[in-house]
Amino acid sequence: MIRKLSITDIPQVARIHKQELSGFLPELGLQFLENFYKASLDIPEMFTLVEKKNEQILGFVSGIESAKGLYKKVIFKNPIGFAILFLRYFVTHPEKIVKMVKILSYPGFADDSPELLTIAVKKDYQKRGIGKNLFQKTVEEFTKRKIKKFKISVYDKLPANGFYKKIGCKFVNSFEFLGEKMNYYSYEIKILNPKSQVPNKLTPRVIPSTFDELSVNSVEGSLSLSKNDSRIRERSLHALRLVGMTV
Repeated sequence: MIRKLSITDIPQVARIHKQELSGFLPELGLQFLENFYKASLDIPEMFTLVEKKNEQILGFVSGIESAKGLYKKVIFKNPIGFAILFLRYFVTHPEKIVKMVKILSYPGFADDSPELLTIAVKKDYQKRGIGKNLFQKTVEEFTKRKIKKFKISVYDKLPANGFYKKIGCKFVNSFEFLGEKMNYYSYEIKILNPKSQVPNKLTPRVIPSTFDELSVNSVEGSLSLSKNDSRIRERSLHALRLVGMTV
C-alpha cells in the first residue's frame, strides 16, 4: 500500500536512504536524514510517498515542485538542530567541509523546476515492481499538483539509469558533479484528453420484465411493446377482471 509519509515512518525511511543510496547525505548519518524528512513534512511543495506492508516500509520516493533552494528550505525549518549536526560531523570529518560547499552548488538547486529527488527500495524487495509503482504514484501526485513534466538526476554509474529509460524517461544531458558524471532525465506526464473518456453511445438492450415481450429502447429513452403486444394486453385485461376491476 502506497501512502504519504507520516512522522512515524521517518526512522525506517532514513534507514533505507542510508542503506540503499550512495552520496553525501547518507554520510551525514541517520539523525541528519531523520531531521531532513521531518522538516520536509512542513514544506508544502515537497512530498514523500512510502510503500508499506504490515507496518514495514519497503520503499519510498520523494519529489518537489521546485528544487530551487531546496536545502535552504529544509535547514531553515530547524536551523539550530541542523547546525548542531553539521558541527558534530565536521569536527570529526573536517575534510568534508569543501564537499558540503560543492553540494550546495548542485545545479538543480538553482533550477526552478519540479524534480523527483529520491527513490529507494529495500534490497530484499527490489525487482518486484515496487520502484515502478512508486514512480507511477509520483506521476499521479505531480498531476494533482498541475505539473506536466519533472526531471530526475542520477549518477551515470548506477543501474537506476536503465530503470528510468525503461519506464519512459528521456535523457536530457550529462554534467560533472563532485568529480562524477551525472545524467539528467525528464518525464512528461501525458494527460488523457477528456473527450476520449466520454463513453460510447448506449446501444439498445433488452430489459427483463414480467411480460417477456416488453423491451426498452435506451437510445430513444422510450418504452415499446413487441409484436405480441396485443396478446399481452389481453392477458392483462383478464388478470384485472379476476380481481374485480373493470376497464
